[in-house]
Amino acid sequence: MATDDPFDIRSDLEEEVFSVFGKTITRSYQGTPVYNVRGELENADASTEDIVAVPYNIIEDRRTQNPFGNLSEGDLDMALRYDQAIELTDEFIIEGVTYKVLDINKNYLPGNVVTIVRLTKIEPKVADN
Repeated sequence: MATDDPFDIRSDLEEEVFSVFGKTITRSYQGTPVYNVRGELENADASTEDIVAVPYNIIEDRRTQNPFGNLSEGDLDMALRYDQAIELTDEFIIEGVTYKVLDINKNYLPGNVVTIVRLTKIEPKVADN
């Protein structure tokens, strides 16, 4: 029986998608910035947390046209739980590869039931010697 109740849809997604296909990945996000008296950034350490998400629409070795625009090699979409905090400045580490967030979309049916993010692979950060 179909329902528009977001609570039923959320529990169905949790039970049938996230618990079955979910992958534990690391979210890296900006910690609380610390500024000095002149307003200059002194400390902006990143924090991390493990979350469960469902990566899909993974483009490894080809370019493709999609209704939402072009996907470049290394791009992927990922479904997150409706209540997962996410910002455009976040990065995700999936199987040792770091991705940055390109786009965040909420799926409203009538309430948000899942958050969809578009990610792109970024080059590894190299420390200055």
